[in-house]
Amino acid sequence: MLHVNRVVRSGLQLLPPVLAWALTLARRPLALLLIVPCLFAAVACFPPARRHESLWMFLLVAVTGVPVNIAVIILAAQYPFLTSDLAPLTVLRGALLYMMLFSAEQLSFGSVTRLIWPRQVRIRIKK
Repeated sequence: MLHVNRVVRSGLQLLPPVLAWALTLARRPLALLLIVPCLFAAVACFPPARRHESLWMFLLVAVTGVPVNIAVIILAAQYPFLTSDLAPLTVLRGALLYMMLFSAEQLSFGSVTRLIWPRQVRIRIKK
């Protein structure tokens, strides 16, 4: 039974990205708010994430945010001030908007993660 519990907890990691893709494809923007508690639950229940919650939240938000950010960019492309007759300029604006959304998500989720789990192992990069 212990092995099954670990498999279920590890499988919970897949819930936020799958939910994000499904809700984005179903065009349910308000339902996307369900992803936020799912992300925190996935990190809280995943055994290898203990004391490394910031790292795992960064990875999960990076993967889960892709469909949501693309949907926001497509929605924002409907506004005339974000479109252009030049295709490279439109693509560049979309990429810039994606990076801005990605940065905002990482900063907000990282801050809340540190408030919830203040005691974490420092990640050291060997030179």
